[in-house]
Formats: sequence, C-alpha cells, structure tokens
Amino acid sequence: MNRVLGGIRKVCDAINRAASWLLIVYMGANTALIIIVILYRMTGRGVSWSEELSRWLLIGICFLGSSVAMNKGVHVGVTLLVDLSPSILKRALVFIANAAVMLFLVYFIRYSYLQAIASRRSVGAIIKLPMMYPYMQLVIGGVLMAIQLLPNLIGPLVPGEDITRCMLTQTPEEE
Repeated sequence: MNRVLGGIRKVCDAINRAASWLLIVYMGANTALIIIVILYRMTGRGVSWSEELSRWLLIGICFLGSSVAMNKGVHVGVTLLVDLSPSILKRALVFIANAAVMLFLVYFIRYSYLQAIASRRSVGAIIKLPMMYPYMQLVIGGVLMAIQLLPNLIGPLVPGEDITRCMLTQTPEEE
C-alpha cells in the first residue's frame, strides 16, 4: 500500500509541475495583457476584448492555483478539531474530511461539465469564442484537485503514514 501511495504522489507531483507551468503562463499572459491595455489607454485608445480575456485567465488562475495549493498542503482548512483529537480519532476525522471534499469535487466536476456542455452554443459578449471553453477551466481545475486529493484520501488508511501529510491544511514545520 505504501508503494501505491508513493506512486500516486509521484503522479500528483508531475501533474503539479505541469499545472504550475500553466499557471505561470496564465499569470504572465494576464500581466502582459494588463500592461498593454494600460499603454493603449494612455494613448487614448482602448482594447475592447481585454476585460473578458483577463476574466477568463483569472478563472483559470483560480482553479489551477487551487490544484497547486492542494498538492502543497496549503489549501484553506480548519484543523482545530483534528489537532485536539487523539491519534486514532485523528485518522478517522482526516479521512472523513477528505472524503467529504472528494464528494464535493465529484459533484462540482459533474455539474461544471454539464454547464460547459450546455454553453457550447453561446459565445462571449466580445470575444466570439464558445463559452464552453472558459467553463471547461472549472472542470479541468476540479479534476486536477480531485487527483491531488487522492494521496490525502488514501493516506489515513495506510498504517504508519504521517497523518499530518494527509491534511489539506498542513501546519508548517517549525525550525
């Protein structure tokens, strides 16, 4: 079981590297877009499609960033109950919390996908691109978060696994 968990973590790390690079591209594109728009406005001209594209990039940044945060163990969470519990109960609480998050992600992915497919015939207000593509960023982000959650979901079931590694919010190691 430890080898399986280690293999899943390696896959998650590879996916995390790819998501991090894509996140850099999205943030760089959005930064460049904003700078270009500012320069255009200083000359008295405007770029009509910039706000819509910037919004779409920010949605991608949000969901890719959530996936990266889940991999790094820095996703927002409340750990008071887990921190105060004895170790046997701590494992159960972490598993239940992670299972609840996975259930939410499955629900989120399903309905985001249905919304994306339903919007395939509608186009953006300014950029005449099918709205399915911006909506698919939610689906991709949800799938990446679910993949990143797998080691945290399996970890509490592995005897001897450090339970703090399986929490969505990992406390930083003190130096």
